[in-house]
Amino acid sequence: MHVYCATVLLLLWSHNLCTMLFQASQIIFATIVLFLYYFSFYFHHADHFTIFELEILHSQQPHQTRNMH
Repeated sequence: MHVYCATVLLLLWSHNLCTMLFQASQIIFATIVLFLYYFSFYFHHADHFTIFELEILHSQQPHQTRNMH
């Protein structure tokens, strides 16, 4: 009887774990799609992307002045 109860509990726990993993994978997939959309937006709009690159250059070189815009 104890083995039966333990098996049922294990099945319920694994089912809950699978649903949690499925939800987490959905969230991860959604964030990946959002990042891809964001980067494609910057690649398609070159002026925004050059501003983005300038921000990266400014953050990498802190000794230069920041009011270059």
